[in-house]
Amino acid sequence: MYYIKSKFHKYPLRRDRFYGDDVDNLLEKNPRVKWLDEAIEIPSENEYTLLWNTCTALFCFVNNEELRIINLLKKGLFLRELTSSSKAVPGSSSCNQDLIKHLFLRTMVTLDGETFIPLDIYQEGPVFEDHYLIELLMSESCNLSCKYCFAEPNKNRPLMTREIASAAIDKAVQLPVSSFTLEFGGGETFLYFNRFATLVKEIREKADKAGKDVEIVVQTNGTLLHKHNMVKFLLENNIIIGFSLDGPPEINDMSRPYSRGTGSAKDILKSVKMMHHFGQKNIPFLAVVNCHNVDYPEQVVDYFNFLGSSKGMFLPTLKIGAAEAAWEKTGISNEEYFDFMKRMIEHSGYGKKLQCLMIKRMLENLINPTRDFRCMRSLCGAGQDYIVIDSRGDLFPCSHHVHRKELKMGNISDSTPLGQYFSKNPLLNELYETRRVKNISRCSRCTWRHMCEGGCSLDSYYHHGHMRGASTLCGYYQKMYPFLLQCLIQHPQIIIAYLEDEVDIISF
Repeated sequence: MYYIKSKFHKYPLRRDRFYGDDVDNLLEKNPRVKWLDEAIEIPSENEYTLLWNTCTALFCFVNNEELRIINLLKKGLFLRELTSSSKAVPGSSSCNQDLIKHLFLRTMVTLDGETFIPLDIYQEGPVFEDHYLIELLMSESCNLSCKYCFAEPNKNRPLMTREIASAAIDKAVQLPVSSFTLEFGGGETFLYFNRFATLVKEIREKADKAGKDVEIVVQTNGTLLHKHNMVKFLLENNIIIGFSLDGPPEINDMSRPYSRGTGSAKDILKSVKMMHHFGQKNIPFLAVVNCHNVDYPEQVVDYFNFLGSSKGMFLPTLKIGAAEAAWEKTGISNEEYFDFMKRMIEHSGYGKKLQCLMIKRMLENLINPTRDFRCMRSLCGAGQDYIVIDSRGDLFPCSHHVHRKELKMGNISDSTPLGQYFSKNPLLNELYETRRVKNISRCSRCTWRHMCEGGCSLDSYYHHGHMRGASTLCGYYQKMYPFLLQCLIQHPQIIIAYLEDEVDIISF
């Protein structure tokens, strides 16, 4: 048997039936062992068979000899009867008992009718740890004209006034938490660097006074950071910077041109060199996988490595904003996205040359009971602990859907506390009351339903017109999770590269 589990996460308690470290005591009582109907066998490409519990999302791999003993469990046997059987796995009775123990720990069998953790652990939605993310759209203007941009920057939208920004900061530091993340979105924030710098100082001063720890993040197109004083300020103030870049210049310049039509890669390279000058060698790059780079994952990985980076994020083009109108020229299918990601993983040496944040989050989902990455689950916190404030001070639940009137939650000038705006919006109330995978027809029957937990709620709402539609990335998830599971057995270096210090590998 072989499986991987988290070193740090214990499964949350939803009721009293949780054995924890008392499994050995339970086994001494000669319990009746029975295979769970919710556990399924998925043939592998090698001598191992994948066992997967569709309710608890736990897995393990077993060999052919171990698979034979599993067949004995379909009708149920007492433990001693099983371990003394001539049909048991060759070896001592303790070896067979260990097999039963770990099958129980992975929720493949019951002991006297009990499961290690409740089968309904995810019945009412994913388990996750809350963290506030406040996004300020200080500027909704941009100097680029990306063909797939969901933000649809508009020069006619105003720059966020100092009064609106201060009101947002005041409400953020009043949140009933000790820490939160504040992200500057847009538009391109660094078009107005002086305003940004002023707000950063205000955030730091108010957070320090309130005893709050604030992580400040900026995702930039990277065209403006070639000035010495700008990069110095960012580093001195511990600002986390991510660059948007779709690959080598000949690829990037097709999808991310300036508004005047010329390429942006040359100026991005200047900014990268300035970051390197200040010792920032490993810059995380974000690439949008679109029709221009989807056939060239190897070249994209190699270029990021050439720029000194071993970190990347590869997001698919979303059929919203500018991309919706130009989908035939920019969009990609789930199958194309999967092929890009698969080749990216293989070419990057399964995480040795470059690690993708999206793949890391999926691997975490496979080994942890929690679904902490909000963009890979329904009940993502949109409007609750993820709040976007546009340049006019209007509040929305997600940066993908700013300026959709039906999703507006209010204005920062309202007296409402920041974490309570969502309750004013009927659609968001419906989301949190009804969106569960058990209520989504396609999801309720899916083997991998408790991996993505229905995916992005608001993107699904936008495309289906209601809250019970499946994720627009459904086809991708259904291919990528089985692929990653096969990687765990065939290329175990992937888990070492991505999560070495976070996992225990169980093999016997």
